[in-house]
Amino acid sequence: MTRTLVTHEQTLESKIHGYQASKTFAERIAWDFIESQNETGSTLLLVTICPPMVLGPVHPTTSITAAHPNESSAQLLNATNTPANESAPIRRPVFADVRDGGKVHVRRFGSRKGAFQC
Repeated sequence: MTRTLVTHEQTLESKIHGYQASKTFAERIAWDFIESQNETGSTLLLVTICPPMVLGPVHPTTSITAAHPNESSAQLLNATNTPANESAPIRRPVFADVRDGGKVHVRRFGSRKGAFQC
């Protein structure tokens, strides 16, 4: 497995570094847990589904609004609210609908298909 080397200090440089690193750190902990369990004879599997950006409808009980968006929504709003005389931020078209991501998680739950794939 390839790991991105990110230090705690780097996560403090900006919100986006911290956000990205939190995903890396959480996945690293999950993989380490699976490895430690499998060393004791367990047959646990871990499948990670990590699209670079997830977008979708906002749950009504959250405090996410146009005035107070989450990171993904803020990036989308920034790209679409760029003044006509400026270039929109360059973004790769790599995102997933949150509902599709949920369906993939449900399909993978309890399945060995897709294990150890990135």
